[in-house]
Amino acid sequence: MLLHILLSLPGLASADPAGFFSRPDTWGYLAPAQALASGNGFGGFLERAPGFPILLAGVYHAPKLAAIVFGLIGVLTALPVYLAAKKYAGNAAALWAAFLFLFNPTAVANRPLWLSDTWFGLFAAWQCYFLLEYLAEKRWLDWYITIAIAGLGTLIRPINLAWIAPVLFIGFTLRGIPMRTKLLRGALGTALFFALLFPWQARNAALGAGYCIDTNTGAMYHQNGAMILAAVNHSSFEAEKAKILQSLDREFADKTRYPDAASRTEYRMKKFKELIYAHPFIWIRQHFRIHVLLPDAPALCENMGFTSSGKGTLDVMQKQGIFAAIRHYFGGRWHIPVLLLPLLLPAGILLAGVLLEIIRLCRNIRQNYPLLLALLACAEYYFFLPDPITVPRYQIPALPILCILGGAGIYRLLRHFRSKKAPENTAPDLHFQEKALSYVSKK
Repeated sequence: MLLHILLSLPGLASADPAGFFSRPDTWGYLAPAQALASGNGFGGFLERAPGFPILLAGVYHAPKLAAIVFGLIGVLTALPVYLAAKKYAGNAAALWAAFLFLFNPTAVANRPLWLSDTWFGLFAAWQCYFLLEYLAEKRWLDWYITIAIAGLGTLIRPINLAWIAPVLFIGFTLRGIPMRTKLLRGALGTALFFALLFPWQARNAALGAGYCIDTNTGAMYHQNGAMILAAVNHSSFEAEKAKILQSLDREFADKTRYPDAASRTEYRMKKFKELIYAHPFIWIRQHFRIHVLLPDAPALCENMGFTSSGKGTLDVMQKQGIFAAIRHYFGGRWHIPVLLLPLLLPAGILLAGVLLEIIRLCRNIRQNYPLLLALLACAEYYFFLPDPITVPRYQIPALPILCILGGAGIYRLLRHFRSKKAPENTAPDLHFQEKALSYVSKK
């Protein structure tokens, strides 16, 4: 928490902390938060899900306090990370996992920002914890809790809407549970998930937006679609985005054809799907980029007042690569990223630990594949869904399970060097694997 406050000092000391910690996406949350803070309810706001505006409304009139509250939320997220890692690999690995999360540069940089990522990250961490508990213990309560948390998380970030699919798949792969029980839990879990969403979706439908969580989903056309067109036309992302937005302005000028938000969102998603169908291989290829694993050095620098946003760095990265983007963002001032290296080091340690642990798990896939499936559901899911928009803060919901595996990997490596022999499973690992991974039913 001390590190969070220290790195947030330039913003806290500024004349406009709210503006300092805001980013372009902030403005979609501010209007409903302001309405709530003024006692006017959500009104007719449709662009964003309600979860973050509700939190933001509570601290809207105290912007300095907001940065502290958001930082506290980020720090408290280390608790489910620690608990899950302790269950998985013991206390020493859990301490490593908590350390890797608390000092991850992306998590640290985004904690004071007026964005939904840190708030959503807390829900993603508990969601991951209860999923691992269910793998280990097969208790019905853990199953429903993880699905309920996923549903509530969807009301913060709609990206969670499709998470019900992988968690149902994982539930059906578990052995030691009768098929009738799996079917019942799957059906009730699905009902619970959508029951949590339905009131808000019905409210949006009544306002002409259809049964959706928010209307921002339609932005995939001018964001992700622009990325596809930039690759096809060998042009600029920003230029293609501007063209799409101009075409949408012309299209939506016809109020008869597009009388409400639902019709406009439907049109944008239709056009986006047409792009995918026309260029499926480009669309698939853009989902797998190393850029998504980069630490959020820009946010760190902006929080400390070294740099500013809005330079078009994402466009440069997509066209010319990582090093060109770094050079563009810092304007050739290489001493800044060099000075940041101590803060970026935990991200490198995390990735090394995750790689080591994945290699260990893959050596016995038949026994360990539920954990690998959990990794896909709790990490790759959040990397894949945003498509080519590789914004570093999109890592945050994936960080809990990455830190759990990374902490275990680093712990095992250090133990190997200490013992001078190949690492063996600790007691907590055996406990976890006996219950979750061996698939031997107790007679």
